[in-house]
Amino acid sequence: MKRIEEIAFTKTILMLLLLLSFPAFAQNDRGIKRQSQRTALIIGNSAYQAVPLKNPVNDADDMAATLKNLGFKVILRKNVDQRTMEDTIRYFGRQLKDNGVGFFYFAGHGIQVEGRNYLMPIDANIESESDV
Repeated sequence: MKRIEEIAFTKTILMLLLLLSFPAFAQNDRGIKRQSQRTALIIGNSAYQAVPLKNPVNDADDMAATLKNLGFKVILRKNVDQRTMEDTIRYFGRQLKDNGVGFFYFAGHGIQVEGRNYLMPIDANIESESDV
């Protein structure tokens, strides 16, 4: 099972590298190309109270390093509680510029309720669907 997860992660990284290897360009009114601002928010949550995970923080570090090498401004957060997660996502939204590129990566627990997906902060205490 672990090997399958490693293969899936490797494929994901390779696809991202392929997609991100093409610079994001925008044309201004004079037809001169300029590189658009690229900003990434990376969240890695491992330290869950109920069921801790081993790899998300490491995965987030690896993704952040890769995106920095590709010219992204990276906002990296590790083991965030709900308030910090919400504040960080709002901050990320304010950092995005017109015609810029925003990239969001989350490693950690998630849950699906009635067809909707939710990302879980480390302090999540879910006992029933109404807690989501």
